[in-house]
Amino acid sequence: MYDGTLPSDQVKRFQRVSASAAVTIHRKDGAVRLGRLYQAGAAKIRLPKSYASHRVDVTLINTAGGLTGGDVFEVAVSVDDGAAACVTTQACEKIYRSLEGDAAVTNRLSVGAGARLAWMPQETIFYDRAALFRKLEAAVHPDGSLFALEPMVFGRAAMGETVKHGALRDAWTVRRGDALAYAERSSLTGEIVGALARPGIMRAATAYASGVYIGPEMERVRDAIRAVKEPEGVTAGASIMGKAVTIRCVASDGMALRRWIAKAYRAAWGEELPRVWGC
Repeated sequence: MYDGTLPSDQVKRFQRVSASAAVTIHRKDGAVRLGRLYQAGAAKIRLPKSYASHRVDVTLINTAGGLTGGDVFEVAVSVDDGAAACVTTQACEKIYRSLEGDAAVTNRLSVGAGARLAWMPQETIFYDRAALFRKLEAAVHPDGSLFALEPMVFGRAAMGETVKHGALRDAWTVRRGDALAYAERSSLTGEIVGALARPGIMRAATAYASGVYIGPEMERVRDAIRAVKEPEGVTAGASIMGKAVTIRCVASDGMALRRWIAKAYRAAWGEELPRVWGC
């Protein structure tokens, strides 16, 4: 069984990207402000002007234009007590064909007391024979709130692309206070096109989103997502599992998925998607 750890024999020989970035958002003098910013390599952070005074919008950028085998990309986001932020990406991340090894992506999130963090990256596009190992680790204060959603698209339908083989492994670990609130390990390797066609996985859909909500009013959030009208080609749902609301959506293509995400985010989180999603 896949245990969520990166293989020790990870190949670095073809590494092009070794990037990391960190940002801290805090509340000072009654306003939500940038506290700390660090960036190295291809990882960049920008804070576009926002007219929402209660939060800071954070945009992540990979100036390498994509990731492939051997690349390493790490991001850390902290939202201190009483602050709020929405973190997204400038564009869709691309995971290209790998000659050897995985593209390794690690995202670490921290949410303080009374703080709110929305982790809403745009879609990751997964190409044929790509290999991605991705981890999301989050620590949420018992009085904090986290809404995290990761969309994935297998190939570009408009270009006639099909993902036949590859390796995709995801590891999510979310703690609320000292307790484990949510943990998931998923692995999709080998003949991906066959696995995606299985009824219990995606029924030949080419896009999906996986997410979690941690915070108060879990029943309201679950019901709000369930009440969203699904666009054509979309099947979605939300369930309460222990101390978390789990969110799932499969879609016939990336555009259908995007339409559902916009509606679900508005209904559950009470905000519009960042403006960069419409660029």
